[in-house]
Amino acid sequence: MNMIDGSPQLQSLISHLRTGPSLDNEQDSRYFRYFCETSAGDIARLFNQSVWERLIPQASESEPFISQALIALGAFTKGRASNGIEAFLHRQHGLDQYGRALVGMRQALNGSSYNARKALIACLLVYSIESIQGHLAIAAAHAASGENLLHEIVFDRKAKTLPPLSCQQDPTIDDDLCRAFSDLDLQALCVIDCRSSKLHERRTRDLNHLLLSMPSSFSNLKESHDWWQIIMRRNFHWIATARKTILEERPKDVESPSILIPDYEELDLKDENCSWTSVAVIPSTNPTLRGDCATYLDEIAHWESIAAPLVEEGLQAPEDSREFLAACLVKIQVAMMMIQVASVLLSMQLNGTHTFHNFIQSWIM
Repeated sequence: MNMIDGSPQLQSLISHLRTGPSLDNEQDSRYFRYFCETSAGDIARLFNQSVWERLIPQASESEPFISQALIALGAFTKGRASNGIEAFLHRQHGLDQYGRALVGMRQALNGSSYNARKALIACLLVYSIESIQGHLAIAAAHAASGENLLHEIVFDRKAKTLPPLSCQQDPTIDDDLCRAFSDLDLQALCVIDCRSSKLHERRTRDLNHLLLSMPSSFSNLKESHDWWQIIMRRNFHWIATARKTILEERPKDVESPSILIPDYEELDLKDENCSWTSVAVIPSTNPTLRGDCATYLDEIAHWESIAAPLVEEGLQAPEDSREFLAACLVKIQVAMMMIQVASVLLSMQLNGTHTFHNFIQSWIM
């Protein structure tokens, strides 16, 4: 059974990569091919497929730790599709290769051999391997670490105009790699985020500065999505700050809701670290939060109006096309983002005859 994507470009790349990295044995070669043919497409998101299908596999030709990590990903993915002793053996090989990759990362990123691009790729690989094993706390910590490294490299506070996801200070860092870490920031923000209030405040401020450069029109759906990523990240960093502020306003006799799940990794599930708890609907009279909430809702609507022609064009594309899927995803994200931003002060906004049902219906219609 041929598991290779039908794309001629991808088939050409895979054909080249089969003789690219120097692998120890045929078993490793099979796992590497399995990654290229199956795992890469599963991991890749809609707008950064080239990171996993091109950038990282090509980098593995010169960095052994990258090929070892990709072999591990292939083995773990194959293990998830298997049962019994076969699944166990795949997982054991994945753990062995992951251990070797970690040793190689430490050596490759030590002292004079360090460079930011290798560090970012290593972080992305560790995040992916920990995630596929279900180690959410470790994965979230690496996502936050990589995002922090990239933010310090990419963000130029003196620049008057900036592309949304580009690293002008280091030409070795591809735009697609920047997109991958924008995704990782959102992953950390939407799941378990233990970063400090001060960091969230800095990110909100920096991303607000970046949004001053947003154009009045977009040339394509990908550009509109890049700016939408910035808006979502800014909003979620603001929500994290607002959540902590609201918690400080909560009466001391009000207990946090308990969340009962197996806590094998000491997951820090306090309200301030989780965007999905009920803290978001605690009444608040903070005037700054009220003003920010109104501003950010207006900015979502503004972006939506600019992107509308491209989104509508995407919705007219064939239903199995990337353009159609991207347009549908954006429509869903905009509706959810408006609800999530507004819900920070939802209890205060809904009064009189208004109900939560009315609020939801107003955004759906």
